[in-house]
Amino acid sequence: MALEVELKAHINDPASLLGQLREHNHLCEHPIDRFDTYLYSEKADRTIRLRREGASLLVTTKERNTEARIEVNQEYEFSTDATAEEELIQFFSSLEYAVVLTKQKAGFGFTSSATDLLPALLIEVCEVAPLGWFVELEYVVADERVLVHAKRGLLEALDRLKIARSAIESRPYATLLCQ
Repeated sequence: MALEVELKAHINDPASLLGQLREHNHLCEHPIDRFDTYLYSEKADRTIRLRREGASLLVTTKERNTEARIEVNQEYEFSTDATAEEELIQFFSSLEYAVVLTKQKAGFGFTSSATDLLPALLIEVCEVAPLGWFVELEYVVADERVLVHAKRGLLEALDRLKIARSAIESRPYATLLCQ
């Protein structure tokens, strides 16, 4: 099963970063407009995220692990039609899950080319209201043996983007939004 290796960092000048990313012709750009609903079960001690993006809904739960401010997550997810969102909320409510939080994320995503060692790097520059602007960098790897390379690759990408490592935010958005 694939692992997500990712980090996010606060950014102060999203326009400058977007300009820098757009200068690289090898990056494929796409708009991002996502609405997330988080459900939590005290009994199961688990969170489920319903992510609506366009006409699709992605249902996700994850095993989260943070190492040196970089997340390595095992995600379990499936996709369905966005029209099923209310029915899924009712379904999970019957299993003692409650809606605890919603989040809107809007911005732009970029995808780089894969290398011999690593898959494509996913880069997102997004505003998460009311938290501000973030850059997210992510590799999805199938082989745990490349984790060390993926972690190094994320930090090197952050350096190339001229974002200080001190700007890395290791807390999940949900935690930040609840503070």
